[in-house]
Amino acid sequence: MDTAVPAPPAAQPPMPPQAVRRLLGLPLLWKVLIANSLIIALGAVTGTVITAHMVRSRPDAPLLNLVLVPIIAGILISVVVNLIALRAALTPLRHVRETIDDVRGGQLEARVRLGLLTDPEIQQVGETLNGMLDELEMVRDKLRALSAGIIDAQEEERRRISRELHDDTAQTLTSLLLYAKALEQGDVPPAVREALAELREEVARSLEGVRRMARELRPSALDDLGLPAALEGYTNELARRTGLPVHYRATIGGERLPPRVELALYRIAQEALTNAAKHARAAHVNITLARDADAITLTVQDDGAGFEPDRVLPATGVGLFSMRERAEMEDGALLVRSAPGDGATVQARLPLRPTVLRAPRNAKTEG
Repeated sequence: MDTAVPAPPAAQPPMPPQAVRRLLGLPLLWKVLIANSLIIALGAVTGTVITAHMVRSRPDAPLLNLVLVPIIAGILISVVVNLIALRAALTPLRHVRETIDDVRGGQLEARVRLGLLTDPEIQQVGETLNGMLDELEMVRDKLRALSAGIIDAQEEERRRISRELHDDTAQTLTSLLLYAKALEQGDVPPAVREALAELREEVARSLEGVRRMARELRPSALDDLGLPAALEGYTNELARRTGLPVHYRATIGGERLPPRVELALYRIAQEALTNAAKHARAAHVNITLARDADAITLTVQDDGAGFEPDRVLPATGVGLFSMRERAEMEDGALLVRSAPGDGATVQARLPLRPTVLRAPRNAKTEG
């Protein structure tokens, strides 16, 4: 029986002596004061040594030269050493500024780097900032979990309402339609027959509306056939109902995607297409669905009125906020490009995990 030999522990960098660590841990004011005192002492000693050497080697040299050379040398040495000391002492402040810039740029995982040269007060600022960022990340994770729970509950409620519309309301309207048709074929006066025909047409329109509402709430094609087929059906229905030409193209192959990814992309496409049809006054819409080795990308592009994404208010940009939330909950990103009079492009890119891909339900297995 083989016995695993534990790997030797990684070599730790040698710690500086206790006196050096205490010196490096001094406040910034004392560090600068000590550094400048050493610089002055070093400059004085260096100038004295240079002056004495020049006096011994050149006793006949003018007094100005004997004084000027040490002064210049002392100034240069003082500037260089002071620059090095101040740069080292102010490095922690630079780390704090860089961390703040990274967080402003969206890198919420950035943290202040702390080390031996860190001033105690600056270290306290850095630790406080790191603690605030940790709490912010925890709050963001809680909000994301809360949003995911709300969206899951919303989808479950949509599924229930869609099923009730399909099983109860649609069945009732279908029965009423058949009953009106049977009465219309019986021996009834012409006026009643005409009224029954109008009633049947009205019931047929209501039935179609109920079925369309059930499909929009929760399309059965999304669960049974997958995202490409569900989007194709929705775009065809939208084009037929609104008259808006929609060109749809999917190049993702026959593999089924994770259910949450399919649902997120379907809702994003649904919201973007609805905005293009209702608000953008677009003449054409192109929607593409493509995938690569790492992610799947949905792009919805219209030639409508456009808008300014940065100036969309929360009260009026609920749809845009919802699309971004759905993308971020799947560790993806939503990109919106638009300008007044120049149409709009909504692009969602969601990462894929190949281990959770599954085959279509109606796929045949080859032996």
